[in-house]
Amino acid sequence: MMSEEALNDLRSAYKNGSLNLYLGAGVSAASGLPNWKQLVVSMYFRFMNIEHWHSIKPFPNYLYAMGEWYLNKTGESLDIIIRKLKTHLSDEEFLQILYECLYNQLDEASVRNPFQDAPVNALLSEITALATHPDRKLNSVITYNFDDLLEQSLKNKNSDYTSVFDALTLPKNGSLAIYHPHGFMPFENPAPTLQSTGNIILSEDDYNSIANNSHHWANLIQTSRLTQGTGLMIGLSFSDRNLRRLIDLIANIPLHTNNYIFLKKNTMPEFTEADSQEIKKKADAILDKMRKAAVKVDYVVYENCQMILTELFRMDEIITHRVFEEMRIKPIWFTEYSEISEFVRKIGK
Repeated sequence: MMSEEALNDLRSAYKNGSLNLYLGAGVSAASGLPNWKQLVVSMYFRFMNIEHWHSIKPFPNYLYAMGEWYLNKTGESLDIIIRKLKTHLSDEEFLQILYECLYNQLDEASVRNPFQDAPVNALLSEITALATHPDRKLNSVITYNFDDLLEQSLKNKNSDYTSVFDALTLPKNGSLAIYHPHGFMPFENPAPTLQSTGNIILSEDDYNSIANNSHHWANLIQTSRLTQGTGLMIGLSFSDRNLRRLIDLIANIPLHTNNYIFLKKNTMPEFTEADSQEIKKKADAILDKMRKAAVKVDYVVYENCQMILTELFRMDEIITHRVFEEMRIKPIWFTEYSEISEFVRKIGK
């Protein structure tokens, strides 16, 4: 059961126009768009297999699967892969490959508008409902996604918004400001340029360049929103570098903050005999390496792995909660992803 206290607080903020939303890849994933890892590996395969692209293009699931298989076998760093691409491609070529891989599974623009026929994204629909309520208004939206799925959804509702992706764009009076601090790549612009996308923040060096510039427009906007009103982070994971930068930013701001984040509970999966054997096999392999290195160690067959792992999962949630409290972000725990859209729907009631 999600927190009633959090729901009431967020509902109150929404009613008085002080609610800010922070959106991550989880919001776009339900529409079939790739996450960061899938995007990077598909860009690499797109670059390395130019002549075969037309045969691969209709099957992005195989593109992602082959890319992940390759990375698992080679141990290649995703950040290094992005740097390889930047080294061998011009800015325009890099942006073009990014666009094609971002919208690969939707790329039938010559035949139809894919957003009209795409499967319903329940979470995006509920966020759109919050943004288009006739009597209430979000304060702003900060999305770390390149795509314009939210803008497309708002356009279908004839709702007024301004996409902000650089320091020169100012939100129109009365419109909802949708900030893209990591760059913007709208679907209807299949030939992106540096002027039309803003700074694309994709690799580690990109993040570092922004983080080291305290006066960058994106840092100023995020600092302002995080310390004013109430925030709700949706589709951002604890392993997401964007989130880690956000919480570090908050921790160093000596001002009142009131921000929430959806976090999935790490429940202990079913522990089978196969799992037990797999752990034993790994333990035996490590023991063999230790003995070859002349490390003296007794051979022990341990039977309580399941008990230890169960306790680990239980303690992990407690510790994670404490970490976010120290960072002044309040977790809203969920078990199934469908709970998020239902919770967002209740905010608008």
